[in-house]
Amino acid sequence: MAIPDEKQRLEEDEYWANFDEPMENGVGCRCRCDTDIVDVEGKDGSCLPEWVDVAGGWASP
Repeated sequence: MAIPDEKQRLEEDEYWANFDEPMENGVGCRCRCDTDIVDVEGKDGSCLPEWVDVAGGWASP
């Protein structure tokens, strides 16, 4: 859906035009990543409980 307000639309376009800098071992996306989320990869133990929490809980049929 297009943003009706031209100023907001231009700000949004500017935001997405300036993607994050490439990182070593990055996945190759040209996105804008949240920087306030703690990385749960690369640590001891399973990350599954944390991912379930982030995703909103376990799904059941």
